[in-house]
Amino acid sequence: MGPDNLNQLPQSRVPIRIESSLRIIMLVAGLTIIGFGLYSARPVVVPLLLALCLVLAVQPLIEALERRGVPGVMAVAAGMLALLTGLGLFCATVAYGASQLLSELPNYERAARDLQKDVTSWLLSQGLYRVAAAVSATQISVLVMNEAATLLREIPDLIGYGSFVLILTLFMLIERNTVKRRLQSRLASFAHTHGHIVTEIQHYFAIKTLVSLLTGVLAGLCCYAFEIPNFALWGVLAFVLNFIPVVGSFVAAIPPVALSVLSGDLSAMLALAGGYVLINVIVGNVLEPRWLGRTCGLSPLAVVVSMVVWGALLGPTGALLSVPLTSGFRIAVSSVRDFKWLSILLTDEATALPPESRPAPRYRGPIRRPVPTDPKPDSVGEVT
Repeated sequence: MGPDNLNQLPQSRVPIRIESSLRIIMLVAGLTIIGFGLYSARPVVVPLLLALCLVLAVQPLIEALERRGVPGVMAVAAGMLALLTGLGLFCATVAYGASQLLSELPNYERAARDLQKDVTSWLLSQGLYRVAAAVSATQISVLVMNEAATLLREIPDLIGYGSFVLILTLFMLIERNTVKRRLQSRLASFAHTHGHIVTEIQHYFAIKTLVSLLTGVLAGLCCYAFEIPNFALWGVLAFVLNFIPVVGSFVAAIPPVALSVLSGDLSAMLALAGGYVLINVIVGNVLEPRWLGRTCGLSPLAVVVSMVVWGALLGPTGALLSVPLTSGFRIAVSSVRDFKWLSILLTDEATALPPESRPAPRYRGPIRRPVPTDPKPDSVGEVT
């Protein structure tokens, strides 16, 4: 559009030219406003995200049943039944382990007080009187009982919250095809360009669930080998926390290692900690990158920063879903010119190198092209 055409437009329709630096500032300000909106609306956003994750987990099973001729209602019912079965086993394992843990809580409390006395005596023998006084003044029994009471008070809220998420999941599964057709009819170009976002997120969840399941089984067996009580509960804890990148697996090792410390066996504590480290190294650094490949395409720094940012905005659920959320955001803004710089910052260098940074092809000698030959004369024009 030239200057003459701009003069012919009404004053309200004349495009405003904004400098690139000012445009970036406005985009960052817009992202900040969206972030505060998500933080304020997280009581609504978090259940929707959890329900959407459950839909993505069950959708392949439902689609497989529909391809075999099963009616849609029956396929959705089968998917919900499989989902409820898995969640029921998960909740039953957690409830049984928690009940066993609460029954053994007085024994752990006595062991903690004995350990506190031993540590205080050792500090006094070393001349660290202030540190010994601080350790001796710590009321471990009060802390343990307060945490246990807090967990017990939150159980009814968790049950109601989980029921709400399951209801949202059911309605999303029923309306998934209708919503998909509406989005494709209204956002056809975006759906055609970014239709692989859902596929990549589903692949990430499938591989991550398999890796987390392997981590939980190995952690439970490790606790069982070293005679740590409630080994099934610690295996489930390792399974859940493994979804949190970088720090989740190490946080899952704290409770069983703490119980081994209360037993007073230093060698068992060191062996258990070494077992957790070995599991995280083999599964997290060898098997998971090989199975997951470059699906998410995020740099290690982007993974850590995204976990902090989404955790601050959406709480523990944001930390659990930080990688798929950031991966979907990166793919969605990769084709937007003003957000190209942000997509480059989030992308792993090994997955998407710019053309000028790729290694030059090896020299294979001069290219030989076939020499064109003269066409044969037309038989019509030949003189016989």
